[in-house]
Amino acid sequence: MQSDIDLGSVLEACNLSESQDTVTYVAGSVIFREGDRGDCAYIIESGEVRIVRDGEPEPYELARLGPGDLLGEMAPVDDQRRSASAVAAAETRLTPIPRQSIEALVDEADPMLRLLVRLLMHRLREQAGGGKVGEGTVDGDQPSDVRAALHSVREQALERVRARREISDALLRRELVLHFQPIVDIDRWEPRGFEALVRWAHPERGLVSPGGFIESAEKSGLINPIGQWCVRSACELLQALAASATFVSVNVSPEQLRTLDAVERLVGIVHDSGVDPSRVKIEITEHLLVDNPDVAVRGLKRVKDAGMTVAIDDFGTGYSSLSYLHRFPLDTLKLDRSFVDGLSESEQRFAVVEAIVRLGERLSMDVVAEGIERVEDLRTLESLGVSMVQGYLLGRPMPAERLRGWTVKLDRASALGRAAPRGLHVA
Repeated sequence: MQSDIDLGSVLEACNLSESQDTVTYVAGSVIFREGDRGDCAYIIESGEVRIVRDGEPEPYELARLGPGDLLGEMAPVDDQRRSASAVAAAETRLTPIPRQSIEALVDEADPMLRLLVRLLMHRLREQAGGGKVGEGTVDGDQPSDVRAALHSVREQALERVRARREISDALLRRELVLHFQPIVDIDRWEPRGFEALVRWAHPERGLVSPGGFIESAEKSGLINPIGQWCVRSACELLQALAASATFVSVNVSPEQLRTLDAVERLVGIVHDSGVDPSRVKIEITEHLLVDNPDVAVRGLKRVKDAGMTVAIDDFGTGYSSLSYLHRFPLDTLKLDRSFVDGLSESEQRFAVVEAIVRLGERLSMDVVAEGIERVEDLRTLESLGVSMVQGYLLGRPMPAERLRGWTVKLDRASALGRAAPRGLHVA
């Protein structure tokens, strides 16, 4: 049912070739030589590295580096030759950081920070002629608080590199899966659509929810191939479902709408699938609208022009602002579970939800309530005119193969006090 990950897009996002991964050097091996072109930096995962400079009458050692230390970082940053050599002092495992990745990080930084980085590299080069400055981080002479801070930063950097490699491996091994949670029309007591939720079938940790890896994927540049795969897999599900009125909601990262190229890839996937684009609902968060409003307007307009619909997820939380409701091309408001939980017992929550529902009606937007776990809250939502809901009470996320013929197991008569009319069925 679910499509394969596009290998090329993963490797492109990682700035990797298929052969690049961790590399191991035996004791005495030269990692790079003074004067070489610097195509990458390295993070030491295990072992020890000597940083050595040519000298008379013989080369001299500048530093010894261990796990978590960075080496070879100067040449890729300032596009100069290596200022020292690196030699494995013991069997050593390194993770390469390609020049493209370093350049991308520097280019995306604040202009003042970019200037400072370039200036620092220039000054370090000037001092390298006679001082102990070379291609490796050295903090042995620093005060203890500075060493502690450097150690913390190195641990974070090493963790990010490991996370990127682990997620890229998961993509290539096809360990990501989509589960689908029903969005139920409570007037007809039938599934109206499904929300696609990505999971990581980790070989050791089991089924990992998005909270366990999406942030790392965004930071490492892997969110685009993941998002493209999710959209492609959701379209394949729609092809398999006979009910033409059924839609699938797919969560989209801000990165997938940040550039015209990324938006066109998303549109192209839906177009090439052959499904009616109106059956694909793109879910975004409020952060995209607030942090990058101009980018959001451009990307969402293209999505809408392609025939898809747009939902704002977790509406009413974080940076919620009524101003964007008329500025952005939105079709659906998804009520955050924090408003729904205990709705029947809170006058304040009731008033907020009622206002949002009425607002949606006036703006001709659908309202979907998330996180329904109690019959009492379901009844209250129905009394407010909310017709589409999702939550564990009605149906948990499930693999695609279980969707065919799925029906709501909860008895409508006992839940809402009246039987449901005959309606849509997922065939």
